[in-house]
Amino acid sequence: MRGRALSRLALPALAVAAGLLVGSPAHALGPRGGVRVLVVLGGPGRDAEVSRTVETFVRGGFVRPGRAIAVPHATQAQVGEAFARARSLAERFAPEEVFLVVVALGESPVPSEPGEALALTDGPLPLATLATLSRDLPAALHLLVSEVCEQRDGPTELALGRLAGGPTWLRARSPCGGRPTSSLLPETPGSPPPSLATDWLTGLEAAADRNDDHRVTLGESYAYVAAQAAERGPVSTTGPFLDPASEVVLTHDAPPATEIALRRGRGITYRFFEHGRIPPFAEVRSLADREVRVRVPPTRLVVHALDERGRAGAIELRMTSGSLHFLSAADVRAEAPSVLGREGGALTRANHEVSVSYGAGVGGYASVAHGGTLRYAYASDRYALQLAGTAALAGNTTTANENLFAVFGARLRAERRWLSGAPLLAVGVGVVGEFAVQTLRRTDSARVLAAGYPTEQRFRAAGAGPEVYASLRTTIGGTSFFGLEVGGAFPLVPVGESFRMFPRAEGSVFAGLVY
Repeated sequence: MRGRALSRLALPALAVAAGLLVGSPAHALGPRGGVRVLVVLGGPGRDAEVSRTVETFVRGGFVRPGRAIAVPHATQAQVGEAFARARSLAERFAPEEVFLVVVALGESPVPSEPGEALALTDGPLPLATLATLSRDLPAALHLLVSEVCEQRDGPTELALGRLAGGPTWLRARSPCGGRPTSSLLPETPGSPPPSLATDWLTGLEAAADRNDDHRVTLGESYAYVAAQAAERGPVSTTGPFLDPASEVVLTHDAPPATEIALRRGRGITYRFFEHGRIPPFAEVRSLADREVRVRVPPTRLVVHALDERGRAGAIELRMTSGSLHFLSAADVRAEAPSVLGREGGALTRANHEVSVSYGAGVGGYASVAHGGTLRYAYASDRYALQLAGTAALAGNTTTANENLFAVFGARLRAERRWLSGAPLLAVGVGVVGEFAVQTLRRTDSARVLAAGYPTEQRFRAAGAGPEVYASLRTTIGGTSFFGLEVGGAFPLVPVGESFRMFPRAEGSVFAGLVY
């Protein structure tokens, strides 16, 4: 979003709304009680903000889709139609059951008195008219949020108050497209500057849930945005600036929620991208007093981080539905800020992977074998080179002998990968080198010993050969993974004056970490 101050205003005023709700019947007007009606109006260039506002309130349980009215690129006639529809919805219920929220986003028309009108597609809409339209709808609580940007420099200006007999009004004026000077991350092509509008919506989506009860109240959303505002550029306020304590619920988690929890810390800015996309879908600063949880889509993500000393880094995460990943600045890989600004979510770097596996095999030196493997891989999106060390036990028993093998080996592998979100399919070939120690024990040891023969013998041999394999894995959280692998190994071992192949089929489970 373009440096909008929507939530800079929205949050202080939400605090007032919270104060009005405490101790009144409107307290019940959360997602599980009462009737909510949402009207979102947008001027030219605000389509994405209008869409995200509606999506946030619908997904968070505040309003049913049929009671959310979105008007991007609004005209005068469309505004009238939107309020007529809102009235029709509200009048189906008793006024004391209705909670009305009107959000208006746009630019100040030129020429006009600063902050007094909203530029629509076909002309200006006076904000006083918007307040009157909101006030006249039958509802127990009216909340009006208006954000108007202006072609000027300077701080965002916030005004907060309740009109006599009218709505609680949250008004904001801000420079159009101005990035706060305290934002350290460089511009990403196509990336809108951060604003309290995006902070507020991010907070409603999970980040403001301070007590981890899977609900976001007015008070929590206010506290979150106030904390984020303190990390950014100058803000001038007029009117009361309250510490809200309302328990009115605006949104709640619709499980399974996929989240990234930012560790406690001050002055670290995180930007979240879907992999391959340039504009971020969220920008959040960590807080010193608590973890901040950011709701993210269950897909492949790239996260940028930058601290106040200008140190930058990035990490790639593969998030699955319902997963939670804890992230701190120490987890990211160092990158130049200019590279982050240029590549955004298209940033692709080779990863290091470490994993362990446990598996079993049939055939080979004995009928059954089992053991473990420690593996390291250097991987890109499509290819990986892997080095592994193995240790296994194998054996079988006949009427005459107990045949045991201890096998130690190393493997060098090359694989082709296919990614589909979190799941990863790989097919590969490799070279196996092994050293085997065979222990042969006679089952009739007493009779053999009486005859003067040894009851136990040891043999040693080394061999090498090709292998083929396929694996399927998925992520846990964002950087850890687990999966299954099947394959076959074909080591050649010298026997007498020739070589003998000992083929075996193998299967294993594995788990690891990407760093």
